[in-house]
Amino acid sequence: MTATVRAALVGASAVATNHTTTAGSSSIAQAPAVHFNRFAALSMLESGDCDTCVGPNGEMSRYQVAPTVWKQFALSGEEPTHEQDARAVSARILQQRCSAFAARYGRPPTDFEFYLLWHRPARVHNPTTREAERAHRFSNLCQ
Repeated sequence: MTATVRAALVGASAVATNHTTTAGSSSIAQAPAVHFNRFAALSMLESGDCDTCVGPNGEMSRYQVAPTVWKQFALSGEEPTHEQDARAVSARILQQRCSAFAARYGRPPTDFEFYLLWHRPARVHNPTTREAERAHRFSNLCQ
């Protein structure tokens, strides 16, 4: 994972880490990079933190992942109704989308762009009025 993508997914104040020690030296191995403020805001905005909510088009989990996208990114046994599984799948989705964004623009997405990468990746720079309003609400929740 590039530093630019890590910056998109990881916040300075909320990084999940695992500490390992080898032969008298310690190193920090980062768990899947997750910006907890962004994922908390995403869950709140998409479903009100409801693990069992199902959207009108079959979207599932607290992050409201489309069924076809869930199948593409979920590992065997991961369940959309389990918070940790939903976060892991969502992190994989966003890692791919943030990587593509960073490769194209040479920087991590802003909070506004991050939400649009989640909700409507094809319209990151041309959202509808409603999408832009939701992206602004998401940005405010991340603060």
